[in-house]
Amino acid sequence: MPESTNWEQQPDGARSRKINGIRVTVSSSPRSRHAIAHLMAHRESGGALVVTGLDDACRAVYQTVL
Repeated sequence: MPESTNWEQQPDGARSRKINGIRVTVSSSPRSRHAIAHLMAHRESGGALVVTGLDDACRAVYQTVL
């Protein structure tokens, strides 16, 4: 199944699409403008790798599953 090359509008106003199996999300919300200061990764029981980006206050501001 081909990956989406068009942006999809999300309910919160963000836009997202899949590129090389990774979902990319762009949001104009002020809450989403926190810079990623730390990355954490862990494997789920099914083998998927979950990557979470944290800001300076260790709040999750980004997450993707590979």
